[in-house]
Amino acid sequence: MNSKQFTLSPLVRLVSLALVIAALGVAFVGQAAATSSPNSPDLVERWVQSHPSYVLAPDDLDRVIQKPAASFYTPEGLYADGLRAQGIAEVYQRLQGRPASSFYTPQALKAAGMRLDAMAQVYKQPQSKTTSSGSGFDWSDGGIGAATGLALVLCSAGLILIARRNRDEHLAV
Repeated sequence: MNSKQFTLSPLVRLVSLALVIAALGVAFVGQAAATSSPNSPDLVERWVQSHPSYVLAPDDLDRVIQKPAASFYTPEGLYADGLRAQGIAEVYQRLQGRPASSFYTPQALKAAGMRLDAMAQVYKQPQSKTTSSGSGFDWSDGGIGAATGLALVLCSAGLILIARRNRDEHLAV
């Protein structure tokens, strides 16, 4: 076998570089996600804050649409909505002043009470707070990043060996 300088094909170089960059990216993104504050804005919130003209709030409909609301609905649809609103108002007037026990069964009231008691018990329990070490580095996230990086390096090494073996076989022919 002649002594030749070993060179990688451009494809193998590109794939190896991409795997190394991905390993570093996974390690840094995992650590950044672990140390970010729960109150800090995420990517979507930051985009919305920096692009206010692209996002419509419910109040912005008047600014965007210059038509009166009545032009969106047919007269029959508006009449049906009016009848529905009147029916709801009549039911509320009939129920006004009546205690809840008059329109709930005793079993339903007992079930609602048990549900509220269970919720109160959950909220009474002390909340478990996660504490971070003084250094600010989360070793479990770092271990995950290191393991992922090692796996990607091993994949890169396997690709390099396969490329070397294929190149040596093609040169021997």
